[in-house]
Amino acid sequence: MSTYLNEVCMTGRVSIKPTLKFFESGASVCELNIAINRKNAVDYFTLKFWGDVAERAVQLQVGDMIETSGELQLETWSNEKSTGSKFTINAKYFEYKSAKQNSSKPSKSAPTPQDEF
Repeated sequence: MSTYLNEVCMTGRVSIKPTLKFFESGASVCELNIAINRKNAVDYFTLKFWGDVAERAVQLQVGDMIETSGELQLETWSNEKSTGSKFTINAKYFEYKSAKQNSSKPSKSAPTPQDEF
């Protein structure tokens, strides 16, 4: 028997203000983006939290660092003007790691230019 794994784990900073929507059924969804730094680029990912987790996630602020895990999903759309697709993560939980660092004060743990390789 074959089994398939669809699990994504990531840590990043909230890059847009979270939005919370309610459906007629009473279900709720919170959507937000996180930014993850790479060596020469930044990647942005859309996260969707559902139910009780959504109602906690909407309290996050831009710049907050979170760790999350969920399933990768391809969303597609088509209308008169365009067709497209994008990957989103249906997140199961999040763990709050830290608030946005004050940009006017250098972090003690931040590398200095001579520390970079």
